[in-house]
Amino acid sequence: MARALTIASQVGQRLPAHCTASGKAFLAFLPSEELDALLARPLKRYTEWTVCDPAQLRAQLQEIRRLGYSFDDQEHESGVRAVAAPIRDRHGKVAAALAMLGPISRIETERFPELGEALVTAADAISRRMGWQG
Repeated sequence: MARALTIASQVGQRLPAHCTASGKAFLAFLPSEELDALLARPLKRYTEWTVCDPAQLRAQLQEIRRLGYSFDDQEHESGVRAVAAPIRDRHGKVAAALAMLGPISRIETERFPELGEALVTAADAISRRMGWQG
């Protein structure tokens, strides 16, 4: 039986970058000096799956750069997974992220590549409309 589900967020709500798919889409493509400054601060734990070790997060960000999309496997909120792709401005800087999130019962980790690739395709199309030539 299909059931409606709501995951609420508020306009303007700030979420931590180190444990959300959208946030990691920004972090992965930051200049190294900016990333170093951010990772010099403690990383707050939100769930038992939150990555709080800067070296481990750096490795995850390297994988995100390779894949072109980011992910969050219950790192910010238990029971919620997300995948995101960066949207770039005309200079190639990440200006936004296109994300999909849902409960773990609907977004299995095995689907991350399929969802990530679809989001990258859509985010790249939006980026080109914003003047990105990449």
